[in-house]
Amino acid sequence: MTPSSLLTKVDFVDDLRIAINEARIASPVSLKPSVEVKTLDHELLSEDSSILLKEYIPKVLTTEKVVLYFHGGGYVIGDVMTHDRWVSNMANILEAKVYSLNYRLAPENKFPKAFDDSCLAIEWLNNLGYETRNISLCGDSAGAHLAAATSNHLALCNKPMPSSQCLIYPMTDPSCSSESYELFGDGYFLTNDTMVWFWEQLKSSVGDNEDIRFNLSKFPNNLENPKTLIITAGFDPLSDEGEEYAALLNNAGVSIEHIHYHNISYE
Repeated sequence: MTPSSLLTKVDFVDDLRIAINEARIASPVSLKPSVEVKTLDHELLSEDSSILLKEYIPKVLTTEKVVLYFHGGGYVIGDVMTHDRWVSNMANILEAKVYSLNYRLAPENKFPKAFDDSCLAIEWLNNLGYETRNISLCGDSAGAHLAAATSNHLALCNKPMPSSQCLIYPMTDPSCSSESYELFGDGYFLTNDTMVWFWEQLKSSVGDNEDIRFNLSKFPNNLENPKTLIITAGFDPLSDEGEEYAALLNNAGVSIEHIHYHNISYE
């Protein structure tokens, strides 16, 4: 790909990102928090970037444990503000601080850039005084993938595990070949073609498919992981791969709970 064609591609994605993000913020899927949540913006600095980490502090705080949240959007769209109400409500309900990471997006930032940002956020929280065992990882879709990838990396490096991880309809398998892709990959909110495109924007090389931090379906049966909750939903092409990932973790001896919200039609 030539520099000029890459620029055109990035410009297209940036325009798409702005349009979708603005629409999401204008019509949020989450209700406005009933109780005000205080927020603080923190700047995380790496060698070549500055990353926003937004802190949510509920009015009632009953635990010293914290949640590190990763927004969804296929690694291409979404940011901390598209998920602002959702994360605010989470902080209120859990009565815990939540830190939402504005990780770098593809295609400008291929794998493992977003993953590097998640590790930077954990290091920053560690320096703030939060041990990894007191940090829970959570995310939806691509964010759930990023949470799982981070846990896998920590396990591979023999580092302390997070307190837990909550993976909400995680994207896990770049092959996009499960039965739910055939059943629900067209005509619903998330399509098969969109997911294939998201994975293509994220992937930096063919070798990524063998990396268990990229392709979660490669999870081995002898790797440690934290206590895990996986949530999947009906009419979602990601539902089968989420269920399959739950089975992989279970076979590896990980403490896992899987909740599935079945297909329901109101016609």
